Amino acid sequence: MALYNVPENLRIVKLELARRFGQLLRRQTSLSHLSQASRMVVHNNEVTSQMLNDWKQIDIQNICREIVYSVEQSDLNDYNYKIMLNACKEFEKLIEEDSPIEAYLEWLDVLVRKCVVYPSLKKKASIRFLARQFLMLWSSIGSRIIRDMTIHSASTFGSFHLLRLMFDDYILYLIEYINMDEYTKDFLHNIPNDSTPRLDRIGEIFY
Repeated sequence: MALYNVPENLRIVKLELARRFGQLLRRQTSLSHLSQASRMVVHNNEVTSQMLNDWKQIDIQNICREIVYSVEQSDLNDYNYKIMLNACKEFEKLIEEDSPIEAYLEWLDVLVRKCVVYPSLKKKASIRFLARQFLMLWSSIGSRIIRDMTIHSASTFGSFHLLRLMFDDYILYLIEYINMDEYTKDFLHNIPNDSTPRLDRIGEIFY
């Protein structure tokens, strides 16, 4: 009944936004469970100490180099290499300092802003394109690290895998939120012109 007298364009957008909002809530629920489990890992000094030892067995520089130069050559290769390497060093520092789970989430917040939000403002680039590029690099480096952990039979493989699941969920949550915010801005901008909504933009990062 609430949408009975609403214009068709607006009705479509409201229904789609409601569906996406439901997805965000489900991801938040999943993230909450993973955060609780991860908190037990990072609060255990013995576990984090062994995680640090296992982490140092991985050739992070080589992994970052492989990922950057396995994709299409561009002027951003060196920049992406430095971003990934720096992110890995920051992660290592978090483990070394027995940081709480909140510090890891803050690190991910800053990473997304640095790699997606700020470049979109500075270069006037599409935030959706930057988000896709970031997700591709993030997925690649996570997979390579887990692969090397498996090869080295890391005793804390399970702990790293759990953290990766939480990180992936949180990163996707942040990107989805950014994407929704961008779509909402586009919609509000088009209201005066009664433009047909581009619903494909809401999920184009993920499909």
